[in-house]
Amino acid sequence: MATSRIHSPPPSMPVSTDETVEAAPAEIALTQDPAHAPRRRGAVRTGMTSQAARDAEAARAKTVRTANIPYERRDMPTDREALVQLRSNAQLASFPYHRDADRLPPGWQPDETLAGTMRSVLACRSGTGVQSPDGTIIDAESALTAVLLRNKETRELVVSLGGTSAGKHTGETLAQRFAPGANFVSSLKQWGANFKAAGGGVPQSYARAAALLRTLQSHAKADPSLKGYRIRLVGHSKGAGEAMYASLNAATPVRVTAFCPAHLHDSLVKSAKDRIAETKELIESFSPQGDIVPALRGWVPSMHGIGIGHHFAGIQGRNPVDLHDQFHEHVQAYCDGMLKPQQPGNPVV
Repeated sequence: MATSRIHSPPPSMPVSTDETVEAAPAEIALTQDPAHAPRRRGAVRTGMTSQAARDAEAARAKTVRTANIPYERRDMPTDREALVQLRSNAQLASFPYHRDADRLPPGWQPDETLAGTMRSVLACRSGTGVQSPDGTIIDAESALTAVLLRNKETRELVVSLGGTSAGKHTGETLAQRFAPGANFVSSLKQWGANFKAAGGGVPQSYARAAALLRTLQSHAKADPSLKGYRIRLVGHSKGAGEAMYASLNAATPVRVTAFCPAHLHDSLVKSAKDRIAETKELIESFSPQGDIVPALRGWVPSMHGIGIGHHFAGIQGRNPVDLHDQFHEHVQAYCDGMLKPQQPGNPVV
């Protein structure tokens, strides 16, 4: 009787960035005649057909193996609550670039008092000339740019981490922020960090982001006014990579919402050791299709990332730079479209 076998790909095979991770059991015997399928010694009779038993075993093996894969691609959320939250998170993640408090979601404000404490404890030296500095933490040595945001109604603290072009000066576009006289010099330093992270090293800004989160967690436990507050991270591009790394290396991992992320090299993911499976479910990323930065996952050797990845169609006619730089506009357009009254293609529940 002929028997065929399905073999899982070798461990070194890169995971596709364009398809959901599909995991199958390493060895599943598929016989031509289900009636003659071998039954494992000691197996309990359950009344299921041989095909149903094989399907159940395949589903179980897929669940086990997928849990051990650091990165997994899933569909975009479609329910109303998740879409409203996603739109809000995109606004929080874009804040380090423009730092206009009037554009924050309702209930959110920069927390300058808490940011000042963090700057002091971490000995951050930003120098002079920081535009719209409330809540902003700029570390000139590492070029880390973060903003502490508080929502007293929901009792949340968010650390929003800016990307390569974030810094002392604000601007609506990458060109404005990267211009000479703006954040040009600090951006060059951050590009150095990008290359180091892509090669598996730990950039100084990543280490400082992790130190910031650990310090904030420790301070929140000791400060009665922050009792019951939930801490989480949002980030864009390089800032998303810093957020992922910080959560992986925190005393207690926190939820991360990443946009257009610079995915983590495998060596940085492995630094979490036995906490990878736990942290994976806390990290979500959202990227418009066609953005080249998150697309580097799987193309750069040993860069497979961590977390749950979601991809969506951006605004038609926008170029690849716009897809990345103006990510918040693309997220808002997607969410607004899905939140319209139910129509074919708008399955909001």
